[in-house]
Amino acid sequence: EVKSKPRPEDVDEHLERLEIIRQFKDRHGDRRKVRGALAGAIMPESVRNYAIKKGLYAIVQTGDTVRIDIPEDFQPREW
Repeated sequence: EVKSKPRPEDVDEHLERLEIIRQFKDRHGDRRKVRGALAGAIMPESVRNYAIKKGLYAIVQTGDTVRIDIPEDFQPREW
């Protein structure tokens, strides 16, 4: 999910979409794991922390590039 300025509601909506993707894959016998990420041009610290807490990677803009913000103790959620 990519937003210019993500909100906590965007995190929740993305998690719901990932659940739908998992259900679709299960119905079709696809057992590959899926991981999610949230990217934002302007990523409020509270939203970044919320996304990470929910198991999503947080991709933040840094000038002309982006970086994946991964804390040391981060455990990505798999669907």
